[in-house]
Amino acid sequence: MATFKEQMEADLDIFFNVDEFADAIVYDNGSEAVTITALIDYGPGKTARTASHASVTVKKTDVPFPKYREIFIIDEVEYRVDAGKDGNLPLEGDGYTWQVPVINNEGLSSWRK
Repeated sequence: MATFKEQMEADLDIFFNVDEFADAIVYDNGSEAVTITALIDYGPGKTARTASHASVTVKKTDVPFPKYREIFIIDEVEYRVDAGKDGNLPLEGDGYTWQVPVINNEGLSSWRK
């Protein structure tokens, strides 16, 4: 019989399967670009081509700790990890996944570059 932790990890494989709920995207941490799977929320009626903001849920095993301005390429559109208005990275996680806020076409002031 599997432990609760083992069952949670097995369930992740279902949710992060491209034949089920996930999409294949590219994650670039600045030194290496890899293809991973993610759950993407653009907001109502939006797609990678029309959304300026999105929330990307990734497994912590794929993205151990996302950092500001790292890149996610979704459907050939480049998004960057976004910081909140206070400059802090508003990450949420459950021990197995991160919910990462991303933005495309970001206008950076000189102090944030």
